Amino acid sequence: MYAEIKSTDKILINRLDENEQILLEEMYKKGTLASSVLGLDKLTDESGDFGGVLLNFYSVDSKDIEIETEIPKSLTLKIGENYNLPIKSNAGNSQVICLGVDDLSTIDLIKSNNEITFNTTNISDNTKLYYTITAEGYNPIVKTIDIVVEPKNVQIVYLYPYDINGNYIKHFEGISYTITDESGTEYITSFSEQYNAQYVELPVGVYNMTFSIEGYEPFKFENYEITQNDMLSPATKSEDIRFDTPLSYGN
Repeated sequence: MYAEIKSTDKILINRLDENEQILLEEMYKKGTLASSVLGLDKLTDESGDFGGVLLNFYSVDSKDIEIETEIPKSLTLKIGENYNLPIKSNAGNSQVICLGVDDLSTIDLIKSNNEITFNTTNISDNTKLYYTITAEGYNPIVKTIDIVVEPKNVQIVYLYPYDINGNYIKHFEGISYTITDESGTEYITSFSEQYNAQYVELPVGVYNMTFSIEGYEPFKFENYEITQNDMLSPATKSEDIRFDTPLSYGN
């Protein structure tokens, strides 16, 4: 066996026989335990001079992490929904959350020191999420959360109006919105500060939309459909409203 120090955080060890490889792997596993502490003893050679070091792992008594936050065992969320749960414990800010799911390719996880955060955009139904909470000097906690992802109840449609010159109309006071379903029920628009646009929330159905602004012909969407597939997708929809034909004022 031969060892070479490459840097303050890297040591190259090669020329190991099979038994040495097994022992080194076991040392690595032991070193990852929260209760394990790495010790270093200086060795002397035959002349009494410093000749090497002896690295050894020994265990210390660890405390249990006491979680003050109520972490759910199961969650039912809408598709595309964000989930964020700050974690508080007696371990303070040193804890680390490690997340994973049954199929790691199906979820975009954000790893953070003090919270469990994820988005359900790509989570399949009936998913099990694994989380680990560790802190130096504490026994780790390894648990799971069962996640069920449901379809949306409504589809959000953002409305972007443009004038005859193709300029986005940032002020909406002069525009009236009329949106009705097949039974004549009218749906009211709201304003999104985040997207700087009016939007409407529509369940599955067929709609007629009319948008009016003084001096222009009304803009219409007829038989505008929201499908069940829209409810299974995390994406919102956006529609351009173009007031391209000014009214002719004359005789």
